[in-house]
Amino acid sequence: MWHQIRTAGTFVSGMNRFDQKLAEHKLTLRRSRLQTLQINVGRKCNQACRHCHVDAAPWRTEMIDEATAHRIGAWMKQHRPEIVDITGGAPELSEFFRYFVETARESGAKVIDRNNLTIIEEKEFGWLPEYLAKRFEIPVELFDPFRQVQVDVARPDVPPAAQVELSHGGQG
Repeated sequence: MWHQIRTAGTFVSGMNRFDQKLAEHKLTLRRSRLQTLQINVGRKCNQACRHCHVDAAPWRTEMIDEATAHRIGAWMKQHRPEIVDITGGAPELSEFFRYFVETARESGAKVIDRNNLTIIEEKEFGWLPEYLAKRFEIPVELFDPFRQVQVDVARPDVPPAAQVELSHGGQG
């Protein structure tokens, strides 16, 4: 927002504080091309963690709707971002998770699944390790809730289920 800012006892009109700091340091901020599109599919998760930045939980119902999902898919096809980063509570709980993965891959994007690991243990998600192994070229970025650290799984020679076991210290 453009407004007056008091600087060293005087007012500078028409410049916000961020623009003022850039000008003071003789810097210019310019937008470059888009590299990563992050899609937050919603707040439903199979866990309820205190540290969750979206306050996701099993009882949350706020999820991306079909019209929005398809608008994002069309945008991906048109703009072809290098990377599509899918996040949310547990992104795999979105009915549009596979749609986003397939659309991103068809558009030439690499895909990041912000997976919380434990979803793979859920009976109805037994398909997930094989699905991810077939479609991901870059590390599946996982958040290990037991250690509260992010784990980059970068071993294409090891199936994701084994990687999950390794990231849990082999304790299942």
